[in-house]
Amino acid sequence: LLIKLGGAPFHLWLPSMCKNMSWLMLLLILTWQKLAPLFMLSFINNNYLIMILTALLSSIMGSIQAINQSNLQLIMVYSSISHLGWMLPICHINNFLMFMYLLIYTTIIIPLFMWFSMKSTLFTYSLTQLNNNMNKENIFVMSLILSLAGIPPMLGFLSKLMTLNLLLKMNMILLPMMLFIGTLISLYFYLNLTMIMTIKSFYILKTNN
Repeated sequence: LLIKLGGAPFHLWLPSMCKNMSWLMLLLILTWQKLAPLFMLSFINNNYLIMILTALLSSIMGSIQAINQSNLQLIMVYSSISHLGWMLPICHINNFLMFMYLLIYTTIIIPLFMWFSMKSTLFTYSLTQLNNNMNKENIFVMSLILSLAGIPPMLGFLSKLMTLNLLLKMNMILLPMMLFIGTLISLYFYLNLTMIMTIKSFYILKTNN
């Protein structure tokens, strides 16, 4: 089940398979296909230590491997692996919260993937060619990326906050800290994407003025 979910260190098949997919297929792989394995894992009460280790590795390795990637699909795949690290520890504790996290994640990436698909965008450098003005569309896309990063007061921050609150209530201190470190690492490539869009837009605006 962890292999099917693409949790680290069983995730090596996922990036190589997904990097040439359409955005629609990638959306299904990263959202709908996770539903059944997560539901089944919630009924497996033993081997919780394996779940915790996989969660930690997924959160940190997913974030690290996304750094310096130029392929947007690979960035989204590694981002999904990192988010999986937040869902795995709570699947035994609170099913509802786990599915809420997945629902919020799905709500964020659906419009983002639709925009990437509509613009036929596959690489980070293409963002500089598409976004010549700081319009409402650009601001909306950047807000989706920041929401994936879990920056307050975005929707993605709410899911992480609920998970963090639950883990602390279970007297788990080290696990939330390690997950938070993975989130801090992931901020690099999320902010990099927004900076690519912002700097290009402001450069052209300044040139026009």
